[in-house]
Amino acid sequence: MYSQLSLDTSIGISSKDGAVFRRKGLSGGAIAGIVIGCVAFTLLCAAAAYYMLSQRTATQTSPSAQIITKGAAAGPGVNFTEDEASTTFQITTEAATVGVGVNPPNDEACAGRAIAALPADGLAAAADQPVRKARIPLATRILKQIEALSNMYRILFGICLGFNIAFVVLAATNTLPYAKRQKAAFALGNIMASCMVRNEVILYGLYWLIVKLFSRWPPLWFRDFLTSFLLHLGGCHSGLAVSSLVWIIYVLVDLARHSAFTDTGVIVVVSILGALIFLSMAAAFPLLRYFHHNTFEVLHRFSGWTSLACLWVFEILACNWDPIAKKYEVAGSHFIHHQDFWFCVVTTYLIIQPWLFVRKIQVLDVIIPSKKAVIMKFAGAVPPGYLGRISRKPLKEWHAFGIISDGVLDGPDKRGVHYFLITPLGDFTRELASDPPKHVWTRIFRFVGLPYCVPMFRSGVAIATGSGLGICLSVFLQWPPDYHLIWIGRDLAATYGSVTMDLLAHVDPARLHLYDSLHGGRPDGLALTIDLVRKISAEVVVVTSNPAGTRHLVSGCRAAGIPAFGPIFDS
Repeated sequence: MYSQLSLDTSIGISSKDGAVFRRKGLSGGAIAGIVIGCVAFTLLCAAAAYYMLSQRTATQTSPSAQIITKGAAAGPGVNFTEDEASTTFQITTEAATVGVGVNPPNDEACAGRAIAALPADGLAAAADQPVRKARIPLATRILKQIEALSNMYRILFGICLGFNIAFVVLAATNTLPYAKRQKAAFALGNIMASCMVRNEVILYGLYWLIVKLFSRWPPLWFRDFLTSFLLHLGGCHSGLAVSSLVWIIYVLVDLARHSAFTDTGVIVVVSILGALIFLSMAAAFPLLRYFHHNTFEVLHRFSGWTSLACLWVFEILACNWDPIAKKYEVAGSHFIHHQDFWFCVVTTYLIIQPWLFVRKIQVLDVIIPSKKAVIMKFAGAVPPGYLGRISRKPLKEWHAFGIISDGVLDGPDKRGVHYFLITPLGDFTRELASDPPKHVWTRIFRFVGLPYCVPMFRSGVAIATGSGLGICLSVFLQWPPDYHLIWIGRDLAATYGSVTMDLLAHVDPARLHLYDSLHGGRPDGLALTIDLVRKISAEVVVVTSNPAGTRHLVSGCRAAGIPAFGPIFDS
């Protein structure tokens, strides 16, 4: 194949006698060793970066800086006794609120300052004093911006892309002849690896292994890192995909430089492959994906399938092209001995595999308690930690939802049931309410996500708003009683119906904290969460809310030195 034809011109002409020869690639063991070494080094780099960031946050929010205000400004609808409310007070201005047990953020958004243990008779006098905004040095502001950009997703993206760019430079400068000879293999390998970290069977195996090996016993910072790594593997997917495009551009440039020895068909196919991968990447750009999700799915899926076809065409053409005779010759049985061939085989399997689990299933019932909620009922109890996908048009779009199940095998067939709790916002979900389906398409191999990581921590607090309850409720119905649940919504019983409230009745009341914003207004979710974490000495906070709410709660908890996670919207 082109990538394995080795010469001083890098396209297959021997400087010794002009004969074409093929060098064997690395052995399987050597390749496996390189891959394992790179993965281990990647994990080490990510762990070090993540640990340094977490240590910096913990230092900035040390116990000496904590303001504990038991009864202060926990938000409307939260009542405290007179004795509790009189112990400490806080002063805030411009809607900047330091809530219950929250460490004040060190930025300009916090115009107010909390005063702990201020006597009641001094409150009015202190309130009359002007509050100055603290000047934050430029270097500190720059560091905070760097920290904001340095989440695990971007760290993994940068590591994957950085490694590959380094190898491209080494190949282009002939410092690493192997990479120069095998540039097409590097491109195909990155495409394969990008598909692997998105494959739900492989992800399940990785989640299962890490949760089994590292639950509860390692240091909290390490479990925090592992959980964040699992949830942000989309950074590897994106980084590897971009890296494959970098390698394809390098291959294309090299082909163009030696066009006299290259068939035009090979150059055309590589150009189309690069354009398709770029189109797939452009479709996944966050703004387009968020505002035009259906367009993203169609472009991403069909450009990916067409790219796979181009991979095979490129593999066949390049393997059979003779640059000396300038014609195609049948490669014969040695075709299967090329690593590029097996990269294509594995990539093809990874793309086909999810479709092997697609089934059309019956919808037992569609319950619409209000305009803000749709509850779909399906046969079969489901363990906690899993999420499901459904579709009416499987070639066009798929939608993921949290699964609610109590795990009880009841009913006529002793299979039990599970539910999807859905807010009808987009076209697909609104249609579920206006035209309830009798059947939908699903993947019987359900994927895992944030709820599956709950056993990594000894105790925690889950805070859900609205239909976000559907992602985490199964944890409280089936797993140990060392987690507390905060659920915030408007007119909960009327909005989410008797089915949801009946399921909540199975949760230990001591672990359940419901806040109905219809009665007393919306509470300060961040303050409630941090207060409860301090009270029960919880290790982690799990957030299931909308994107803006999730970012606010997760960043607020982490600013207070508490590990916190929410659904990943950029992966």
